[in-house]
Amino acid sequence: MLLIAKLHLQLKELAPDYKIDQVKEKFGGLRYYASCPAGVGDEFFALIDKAGEESYTICIDCGAPGTLKQDSWWRTTCDRCEAQLWEERHNPDTYNANKNAILTEIIPGLKAELEALGLKLPQ
Repeated sequence: MLLIAKLHLQLKELAPDYKIDQVKEKFGGLRYYASCPAGVGDEFFALIDKAGEESYTICIDCGAPGTLKQDSWWRTTCDRCEAQLWEERHNPDTYNANKNAILTEIIPGLKAELEALGLKLPQ
């Protein structure tokens, strides 16, 4: 999420009127589709490409350093979140308790980082 927020701010600075068409994860990486005004295309799309490459090094669940892994699908995760995913599939009761603990640790740090960028998490 922080990667997307940073990318959005960089793109807004370059092209204040740009439009986001679609943001998603595919094959373990960020896909960010946007329309930009004429004259800023090369730099604009270079920022998007750079964020896409960086997304393969960041856990999609918690934002910690991660690696691309393949199970039944491709995901970029840290070892901790990968273990949680395994728990979810094999022991849902333990997974739910652990996921709540992880989110309790992550959300305050994420909020602080977004606020430092001038953004806020939705309530």
